[in-house]
Amino acid sequence: MVPFPAQGHLNQLLHLALNLSSHGLAVHYAAFAPHIQQAKSRLQGWPDSALDNLHFHNLPIPSFSCPPPDPNSTISFPLHLQPLFDASELVLPHIASLLHSLSATSRRIVVIFDRFVSFAAREAATLPNAESYCFQCVPISQDLVFLGHDGPTADLLQSHGLTIPSLDGCITEDFFAMMIGHYKMSGLEYSGILMNTCRFIEGEFIDLLAQQPDFIGKRHFAIGPLNPTTPVRANGQRHLSLEWLDDQPSRDWDRQNEILLAGEIEEAIKRVMVYDSGDEIKQRTKKLGEDVMQAAADGGSSNIELLGFIAHVTRR
Repeated sequence: MVPFPAQGHLNQLLHLALNLSSHGLAVHYAAFAPHIQQAKSRLQGWPDSALDNLHFHNLPIPSFSCPPPDPNSTISFPLHLQPLFDASELVLPHIASLLHSLSATSRRIVVIFDRFVSFAAREAATLPNAESYCFQCVPISQDLVFLGHDGPTADLLQSHGLTIPSLDGCITEDFFAMMIGHYKMSGLEYSGILMNTCRFIEGEFIDLLAQQPDFIGKRHFAIGPLNPTTPVRANGQRHLSLEWLDDQPSRDWDRQNEILLAGEIEEAIKRVMVYDSGDEIKQRTKKLGEDVMQAAADGGSSNIELLGFIAHVTRR
């Protein structure tokens, strides 16, 4: 496992590592030591003992500038982390050393790399007993846009009454350029793609992705959601936050000014929690949650595809 050094990426690959480890696979997780500790400390839904089954590799941290966060930035992006993102590729020699070491003692090694660390796939391609898989942690509909297939994606979104969301104010030009660079580099150097989504949610987009030239002939596995769908505390009980939500009344006119800051947010909450039309929304949301949990449960579509991936990479 080679994650991108940002929490949302570290966390998802750690969940995947634990899922694979629970099926008896030897899983190695390579990242900077502070990020490994960060991912471990923020893990939810797994007993602490599950982490003992993983092999963690602390990669040396290269030298890079570390500017402070800019609280006055006009863009909702952690600009101060860009030097870290740029420096992450400097660990390639250490990734190469780890892969060669594992290759020498294994029948097959499987490299699962975050889309934004595609250099790991290039190194895996040099080994005779290695194959690599790209891990996709953003929605496939968004991935298609990043890959330049916004035309057919827009048509499919429009058929569901949706539009392509704008990235204005979300990411910087530097990050976008880095992202596109990794998308291009990983083009033909990996065997398939693992997606933290399920076919119930994005089945049409997954099928559209499989039809694109860059993905024809590659294997696709929709294996999400990877995180446990029923968060629990270490003692096996449901998380306190869920118990607190269960105790809240479904309708409250008394506290909305205390917790709502904008008129649009207030109106949206009213539609769901107060107005009669909210009952239909809540029923749809409840059904959606049930279907997603079913996908991840034994015999569900994501569970079947995860087992299919395991069977494929452990084939003789």
